[in-house]
Amino acid sequence: MKLHYPYLIATRPECINEQIRNAKLHHFAVTEDHITKQFKKYWVLSGAYHLGPNQRPSLHDLRALGIYNITQKYGKKYAQALAGHANVKMTDHYLEGHEAPKPERISYR
Repeated sequence: MKLHYPYLIATRPECINEQIRNAKLHHFAVTEDHITKQFKKYWVLSGAYHLGPNQRPSLHDLRALGIYNITQKYGKKYAQALAGHANVKMTDHYLEGHEAPKPERISYR
């Protein structure tokens, strides 16, 4: 069934009640945390990974890693366009924390 919906991402709720109508701009709209919740739900159901809840990467972590990998191969401008970032500042935000580790001097004394 095709959804007639003014937004890119939509979901059809099992039932549409007053609470759903009041909580969203449109009854097929997704909430801000919908995609993250669904990602976590299917991650657990897959049984593919045996990591503790605090060890599992979030959808945001995977997106940031993808942006980093694309930047390494194709450059920041391409990654920015692919990610849909309006400015380079947002792309830089996603790239933080993915820098190559720097060597550290360690003393064994």
